[in-house]
Amino acid sequence: MVACYLKEENFEDAKPAAEEILRLDPDNRLGLIRRAKSVSSPVNAGVEDYEQAIADLEKINSEEERILKEILRLKEQVKINRKRERNTYGKMFFSTGITKKGADGEVVKAEKKPVEI
Repeated sequence: MVACYLKEENFEDAKPAAEEILRLDPDNRLGLIRRAKSVSSPVNAGVEDYEQAIADLEKINSEEERILKEILRLKEQVKINRKRERNTYGKMFFSTGITKKGADGEVVKAEKKPVEI
């Protein structure tokens, strides 16, 4: 059933179905792979989703190339999302500063200063 949901890209229903398999057999290899795919595939997957998928795939403890590549891909996604979050939230708490012309006439940006609340 999980495979059908994943094929249809119905990730919302795939995750509970995979979790039911894992409730019955916590070490089920396909259940872990499919739950990892169901949480990491949606467009709006976040850092927590990727970390859960990584944990599931590492639990398999496989030397299979496709699983190792997927773990590396997910770790890269975590880095990308964390950087995106830092940039987004950093802008909320720091002013962007002002631009001014330097001694050589080149436009430079002033240092960021914390916004006073």
